[in-house]
Amino acid sequence: MKKLLIPLIIALFCAQNINAQLLWQVKRKNCATSYIFATHHTISTDILQDMPHIYKAFNNTNTVVGEIAITNQEQLNNSIYYLLMPKNKDWTTLTDTITLQKINSATENLLNSNINTLTRLKPIAILNMLTVAAYANCSNNTGEEVISIDSFFQHLAESVGKNIIGLETATQQMKLITTPTIEKQLQMLIQFVEQDNICHEVDDINTLYKAQNIQQIYNNFINDTSAAYTQAYTEIILYQRNEEWASKLSNILQDESCFVAVGALHLPGKRGLISLLKQYGYKIKPYKEKRKQRQ
Repeated sequence: MKKLLIPLIIALFCAQNINAQLLWQVKRKNCATSYIFATHHTISTDILQDMPHIYKAFNNTNTVVGEIAITNQEQLNNSIYYLLMPKNKDWTTLTDTITLQKINSATENLLNSNINTLTRLKPIAILNMLTVAAYANCSNNTGEEVISIDSFFQHLAESVGKNIIGLETATQQMKLITTPTIEKQLQMLIQFVEQDNICHEVDDINTLYKAQNIQQIYNNFINDTSAAYTQAYTEIILYQRNEEWASKLSNILQDESCFVAVGALHLPGKRGLISLLKQYGYKIKPYKEKRKQRQ
């Protein structure tokens, strides 16, 4: 499985075993009960129809916490700058004609755009767009707008007057995503377009997520030695962010009853949010639907 298809990259996702679970209850003495939900940034929100307990958890809180505040349009607009190539710089000169044709074929097939219209974007921005489009195409959602679960809950929170908090700004997130050099970003993009069976990998991830097996998604990501990601980039984009978010959450959860919705990759492992919040004294356990007993 290639890391390039893991949702971590979109705005993006084994040492500690975690039961198959997406929703977790968070408690600490003298603090209101909160919840952490592991999201999949590109899967249909239809999956929530079979999870009424998630809405129960959402309704029992007064604040929604996400990776960024998606409803803050000004922040989102300001962050776009980091996805643009520097002036007078052209990444297409860094590769050969045949490889560029492969990239063009991917953008035309998935984005209906010739690569010449996208060269102002950094390679990682194009990779992001292709990943989202590939998920939609492989999930038979072509032509439909993909509404992320993260966005869904924040817009729902806005509609009912709940507070919305971002663990980082959109600008901070874009700075992190675009950390690799242009050459490294191009390598990641090339690896994506040269994959033999993208839909097979999409199906694998979707199946694991629907089974609520975020541990295996994490294991696959960490153990993938074929991907263009470097250990240093994973350290920045995953582990350092986990540590920063856990520190912020430890304070936020003291004062607010929160529904925290972040990418599934951020929860498992010794350096995942579940383990880190336990170190701050929080008790965390799976929050499952209580099924009615048969009469």
